[in-house]
Amino acid sequence: MSNLKLVVTAFAFIVFSSASFANTVPNSKNELRTEIASFINNINFSDTEAESELIHVHFMLNTKNELIVLSTDNKVLDAKIKNELNYREIKAGDVEANKVYTLPIRIKAS
Repeated sequence: MSNLKLVVTAFAFIVFSSASFANTVPNSKNELRTEIASFINNINFSDTEAESELIHVHFMLNTKNELIVLSTDNKVLDAKIKNELNYREIKAGDVEANKVYTLPIRIKAS
């Protein structure tokens, strides 16, 4: 009986200690999202015919920590977003290079 208690206690300790180290969203991804959002906020969309909508931007970082926009789901804004964001250096650290990320952004017509 005491062996069973010991095994159950050890198992519970392992489960609870490993669960306490779980992190749902790494801080580096939040930093990346915030940094890209600040770049997007600086883009002047007033000269385009874009309406208020949600756009998904597919991008990756190269080994030099530069942002490379692969595509967007808006043909009107695709070239503008690529011209403004491509090869911008990202300061957020510990982000995996050569991995495709998707960032939803909301464009508001002014």
